[in-house]
Amino acid sequence: MLEGILEVIVKPQTFFRELESKPKQISLAFLVIIITGILAAIVAYFSALPTADAFPDNAIVGQISVISAPIIAIIASFVIWLIYGLLIRMGAGMDTKPWAIAAYSSAPQIIILTIAIVIAALFPVSVSPITATATDPEAFRAANTQLQHEIQSSFYGRSSQVLTYLSSLWQLLLIYLGVQAVSTRTRAIRATVIVAILAFGFLLLPWLLASV
Repeated sequence: MLEGILEVIVKPQTFFRELESKPKQISLAFLVIIITGILAAIVAYFSALPTADAFPDNAIVGQISVISAPIIAIIASFVIWLIYGLLIRMGAGMDTKPWAIAAYSSAPQIIILTIAIVIAALFPVSVSPITATATDPEAFRAANTQLQHEIQSSFYGRSSQVLTYLSSLWQLLLIYLGVQAVSTRTRAIRATVIVAILAFGFLLLPWLLASV
C-alpha cells in the first residue's frame, strides 16, 4: 500500500501505466481516500480551534465547531473522490479506471496534509475573543469577519492557502498523467479540465462570496 502511494508520487506515469495489470493496487485505492480523510479531519480540527477559542463564554459554539469540522472533512473527502471519479469517467471513459485514478491522484494530499498538521501544531492561531452575541447581528457579523481575517492572515492561514492550491495543482497533474497513461492525450486533457473547473470553483467560491 505505502509502496503504491510512494510510486504514484515519484513515478506516476509508470504507476498508472501498470495499474490495470495490478488488480490489488486498484482494490487498495480506497485506502488512500481513508488516509486522506483522516488527515483532513485532523487539519479541520486544528482549523476549528481558533473559532472555539474566540467564544470563551460560549462553550457550546466551540464544541460544535471542533466536533463538526472533522466529521464534515471526512465526509467531504469521500464525496469529492466520488465526484472526481465521475468527472474523470465523463471526460475519459469507464475503461480508464476513473475512481482508481481519482483516489491515487489524491496521494500527494497525504504529504500536504501532514505538513499542514505540523504547521498547525507548531504555529497555533491566536484570535481575539468575540464578546458580541447573536442578539446584535451587526456587531456579531463584524466580529466574525474580524475572526476570519485573523485566521487567514496568520502563518497557519496563509500556509494552508498555499498548500491547498499546491495540492489541487498536484492532483490535477496526476489526473492528467493517469488518464494519459491508459488512454489518449485528448481524453486526459478533457478529464483534467472538467475536474479543474470544479476544483478551482470550490477554491474561489469563498473569495467570490466575500467580494459580493
